[in-house]
Amino acid sequence: MRATLFACLLACVSAQAADYYVDAEHGRDGNPGTSPEQAWQTLERVNAARLNPGDRVRFKCGQMWRGSLNVQPGTQGAPVTYTSYPGTGENADWKPRIMRSVDLADPALWQSTGNNIWKVVPTIGGGTNVNADIGNIVLVKKGTTPKTAGFKRWSVDELRAQGDFFSSPFSSTAGPRTIFFYSEKNPAEFYSFIEAAPKINSVSVKKPEWYVLDGLAFGYTAAHGVGGAGHSHARIRNCDFFWIGGGHLYTRNDRPTRYGNGVEFWCTATDCVVEGCRFWQIYDTAMTNQGNEKCRVSDVLWRNNIVYLCEQAYEIWFSNPESEVAGVTYEGNSSYDCGFGWGHVQRPNKNGTHLLAYRLESKVLKLHYHDNRFYNTTERMIWFYNPRLNEVACNRNIFWQEGADPDKQPLFAWSGPHAKGIGFDTYRTETGNDTESRFEKIERIPYFDY
Repeated sequence: MRATLFACLLACVSAQAADYYVDAEHGRDGNPGTSPEQAWQTLERVNAARLNPGDRVRFKCGQMWRGSLNVQPGTQGAPVTYTSYPGTGENADWKPRIMRSVDLADPALWQSTGNNIWKVVPTIGGGTNVNADIGNIVLVKKGTTPKTAGFKRWSVDELRAQGDFFSSPFSSTAGPRTIFFYSEKNPAEFYSFIEAAPKINSVSVKKPEWYVLDGLAFGYTAAHGVGGAGHSHARIRNCDFFWIGGGHLYTRNDRPTRYGNGVEFWCTATDCVVEGCRFWQIYDTAMTNQGNEKCRVSDVLWRNNIVYLCEQAYEIWFSNPESEVAGVTYEGNSSYDCGFGWGHVQRPNKNGTHLLAYRLESKVLKLHYHDNRFYNTTERMIWFYNPRLNEVACNRNIFWQEGADPDKQPLFAWSGPHAKGIGFDTYRTETGNDTESRFEKIERIPYFDY
């Protein structure tokens, strides 16, 4: 009913809406943008445009833009939509990519400081210094194709192995950054691909309501793909979120904490749908509802998404006892190899799991997990750091873990971060959950990367 109403409202405003086109190769920012032949060119032009409710911005498939997309709100029944239009050329079937990272694959950028330590001051458009922590550097060694992640360290003295890096100064606050990088030779001579990801969200949503993201790809940020508080009437569908997270959040007791999620709805969220998206190589979690303030979360649907190689597929926590989780549904999603991604080995707290719940102090908890597929994990299938798992509606899921007797492995845990895991049958008996679920071999969906 909710989706039908949303579609009907869209149809009512379609005749009045304007379409704007963005072509990174042949567009010009001086164009009106109202046709593919008169397209805009840059992300800066899109972000500066004054869009009206119901307008649509269409990026050309197969192309790439660097920076963050500043999403503008629509109104009831007239959301602002950011989507695509057909591309041409070799990668015409690729979604338009919005990249937050800085390309450092140029030998001239790097300066030797001796002892295999190189430094660079990354800059963004117009030579402006990057004023955010560099949380990850995605690398491809020359002569190979697999992507790897540089290992983030916390001082120059810790740089001892190929690919180690330090984002200086050691601070979570804004300010110019210098990257120090350990390499046997100039990094751009060792690697053909060097994308340095700063702690800046891929999507900026100052008033996150009545908007649609459809068929776009967001990658290489050390913060979130989509984040922010107060989301309402949002639709995120058929989008890709990749190589996200690793930025420095804070330091307590001399222990640095990093973060970074695919789509995060912080605190209040109302009537939001995330569906048909793909998430891979994310430091924390692909999808999440969380917050520490008094808030209400209702009518949030995570549906038919695919997750690869993230630390967690879905995470939820609300630490304020006056908060209300009045309706969150996680259904029809497939997740593979949680905890096997780039960030796991770098994390001090390894918690590879498909479903994670930290503190759940909310006075209302209406949470549903059903008809999902969970394949392989380093730690747990379901991991609650609290005793409320038996309050959750969880059923008709399919689980599979590599190894002998997967249903007997200790893959289900609750009541604390160090709670002993138990097997499938005992978990079902003690919680009453997953009575119609089963362990069954799941066929992998081929892994994709740009």
